[in-house]
Amino acid sequence: MPAGEAARIALGLVIPFVLIPHIIGMRVQHATFRVDDTYTQMILT
Repeated sequence: MPAGEAARIALGLVIPFVLIPHIIGMRVQHATFRVDDTYTQMILT
């Protein structure tokens, strides 16, 4: 297997492990601190 393909597969498998804590953290932050976490607000800050 070429190195590029191995890297692509490895990075693809890592995405859920990075995305899930981000989603949970944003949800907890919103529920706890009433943070305005709309997509527009995230882009503008």
